[in-house]
Amino acid sequence: MSKFYFFNFLLYSIIGISLFNGLLAEFDCYSCASPILQSEWQGTGLRLAPQVFFEGDAGTGNPNKLKQFAFLDKCGEKGSTTNIQPMSHCSGGVCIEMLIVSNGIYSIVRGCLNDFFPPDYPVPTGNLECVYGASNQNATVVSANKIEFVRQATVGLSLCQASQQSDPCNNKLLINDKFAKGQQASDGWGPDCKKASGMVECLKCMRNDMEGDCHRDVRTYCTGAWCTKTIGYHNGRWLEMRGCSPFNPLNTQSCITIERQSELSQLGDTQIPQHLSIEQCFCSGQRCNGAISIKFNKGILNYIFSSIFALILALSI
Repeated sequence: MSKFYFFNFLLYSIIGISLFNGLLAEFDCYSCASPILQSEWQGTGLRLAPQVFFEGDAGTGNPNKLKQFAFLDKCGEKGSTTNIQPMSHCSGGVCIEMLIVSNGIYSIVRGCLNDFFPPDYPVPTGNLECVYGASNQNATVVSANKIEFVRQATVGLSLCQASQQSDPCNNKLLINDKFAKGQQASDGWGPDCKKASGMVECLKCMRNDMEGDCHRDVRTYCTGAWCTKTIGYHNGRWLEMRGCSPFNPLNTQSCITIERQSELSQLGDTQIPQHLSIEQCFCSGQRCNGAISIKFNKGILNYIFSSIFALILALSI
């Protein structure tokens, strides 16, 4: 290579890196998710998916240049100058990244935590840390042209303070077999990530309309770092689930409401509408998920009143 071409190559490389670093100065968090979560968002425990603006490089087709998000396969890879990923401005906020199992697929979410909630929504957060634990779900892990099946895949969360630096802080977790197997390695769970501790016993049950039983006298239990409770409606039918989880997206006791409209694709291009209206709660005390709800929402009250009316009507016949 001649000195002239070498000089030009070096110059353009420096310019490219400078532009990328200048771009990073405006953004604080990587902002993307695995494609499967586009139709399975309720599994994230986050209230909403940000509107998709990203179209391949920073800012393209984005009316708000400082907010980007996309469902991308490469979201599970490490962001870099050669793997440019969507980013979001999050000044003074918190960056989040999670590894979860969605419909049997090992998946990831990254972003500015506030972007996953409505504007001006008071988002509660606990300690900013990286925590992980084994789930009871098996997962298919797809990474670097490699597919592997992992039993009881390890899932986890990393919360970090957003800051304008050379690399967003939510770039620790990756989709690969080492993370899924809970291995500590350079390309696995790092030394600053800890296993979930402080295990508690939680009620475990499920009721979907008239199937299953989640009565307060149910005596089946599971053990986890957090107890979970989901109450509401799925396609107009009562849904109630209680169980346990190795981590909590907000890392603090909380309840959030989730309204989600999606479509289930079938063969023949048939689209089946899916509507979810639930309250999802996380708590950290022994059997703390036993109460029907920390707060009664309109849907739950309607269900109670309709049940009472049906009982009165049945007794009067």
